[in-house]
Amino acid sequence: MAVTDWRIDRSSKVDGLGTKTRLRGPYRVLRAIFSDEGDTTEDGAGSITTGWFMKRKGTSPALVFVHDKQDEANRKFNLENFRARPQYDWYVVAKDEASLKDFCGWLSKEIIRRVEAEPQPKRLTAAAKEKVNTAIAKGMSVQDAMKKHAEWELIAPAAEAFKWPMKDPPKELVKEPPKEILKLVPKDAADKEDKEEDEETDEEPPEAP
Repeated sequence: MAVTDWRIDRSSKVDGLGTKTRLRGPYRVLRAIFSDEGDTTEDGAGSITTGWFMKRKGTSPALVFVHDKQDEANRKFNLENFRARPQYDWYVVAKDEASLKDFCGWLSKEIIRRVEAEPQPKRLTAAAKEKVNTAIAKGMSVQDAMKKHAEWELIAPAAEAFKWPMKDPPKELVKEPPKEILKLVPKDAADKEDKEEDEETDEEPPEAP
């Protein structure tokens, strides 16, 4: 899907959006993709400091809401520091599964494309690190040992770090039955019912005449 198919939409609301997932990405990259810094709002369950309503134009319009969720009780939270983090697992909410998959598939690929175009953090491979340490232990200078034995690898390839669906989704996204199914019988009533069932089970059957 082309980038221009999804655009900022500030006329929409969260009402009617119920299908959700999480998508990993740096704030700076999302800000560049959306060409928008994000809005701040309140959802009643935690503070949303950064959010975007994105609407798909065309013959099959759709709406998604991308946002963070912060603990309002955390007095140490700093918006500037949060947005400077190398990555964050953003909440993505849509009305239906198809729109969610379409949006997240596009956004994930766009994040990966942009991150891979940046200088990537690297580290010594395990084998190279061992050779460098051995050379230094034998008296070689660090500079010469690195020049002779250094071999580098990406710390976290973008294609792996920002792929969607995430390999390690938060537990809170495990699907649960609808809330109306989860209405529990009051504990006292449940205990009483269990006790009556046990008493009925323990009764001996009447003797045959």
